[in-house]
Amino acid sequence: MKKLEFAWQLLLNPAAAFQALKEKPNFWFPLIVISVLTAATFVWFYSIVDFPWLRDQILSNGSQYEKMTAAQREQASGMLSKNMMMWSTVIGAAVGPPIVRLLEALYYLLIGKLTRLDVNFKQWFALACWSGFPAILAVALMWVVILLRSDGQITPDALSILSLNELIFHVPAGHKWHGLLSSVTILNPYVWWLTVVGVKVFSQRSTTYGILVVIVPLALIYAGWATYAYVFAR
Repeated sequence: MKKLEFAWQLLLNPAAAFQALKEKPNFWFPLIVISVLTAATFVWFYSIVDFPWLRDQILSNGSQYEKMTAAQREQASGMLSKNMMMWSTVIGAAVGPPIVRLLEALYYLLIGKLTRLDVNFKQWFALACWSGFPAILAVALMWVVILLRSDGQITPDALSILSLNELIFHVPAGHKWHGLLSSVTILNPYVWWLTVVGVKVFSQRSTTYGILVVIVPLALIYAGWATYAYVFAR
């Protein structure tokens, strides 16, 4: 089955798609497409952004900015170069998705071993890569944002227009809730549901099993993150 046809089947009939994926696991297409397009998007972003404006926005949102002297602010501004920011972001965008999918697959493999499933690492890795493929929509919307902001005055956060922070809360960078609210998008529930379906098909267990494997750990992670932000962050 061709990869685009499979992606379409994943949208229309995920159970059947995951059954086919279990029998013939593949992962290169979603992994490469997401990583390459995300990295390319940030190269494009930094090629058109008004960097002096962006640097001022970043520095002014820092928690220590108001306490800095004029000399310290000038020094901080000099250290924040366009190339440094661009390449750190691009490298993170390129290697981040594979690392996340690898960790997911290792987690599923461990749970599978503990619950006596006959599913190998390659199969779990394929599931992790394809269940995360809907993130391509978020990347496509980044292009729309860049095209609409011809003045170049746009922050990296503003590219993530599906995040809860951009849609609802609008807390600035440096705020204790910024990281959490920026990490959750309206695509997440769909991706989580898709992963539950995949785990159910791969394991041949119940929907409850899929929820316990996928949703419960995520709920604990986000609950821990929220607790940390509320109690310790400033």
